[in-house]
Amino acid sequence: MSAVAAKSAPRRRRGFGWIVALLIVVALAAAGVFWLNTTAAASSNAVATLTVFRPNTSITHNGSDFSTVATGSLVEPADTVKTDTLGRAS
Repeated sequence: MSAVAAKSAPRRRRGFGWIVALLIVVALAAAGVFWLNTTAAASSNAVATLTVFRPNTSITHNGSDFSTVATGSLVEPADTVKTDTLGRAS
């Protein structure tokens, strides 16, 4: 009898399924992040009421000149509120 080595079984590509699963998980995560960012941006057009704790608070609407404000003034999106070093507002 002759000693002949048996052929080894062909190697299987086991990593391909894991790569596909990983790509699906990454795609779902990216879609979730996109959805959360768009819903958060859509709900940020709220109007707020300003409360002044210490005087010297000013506000500008749409880039106009700053004017002095008091408690109860409305703050809209794109408004800028500033105080001096002693002013406090919320």
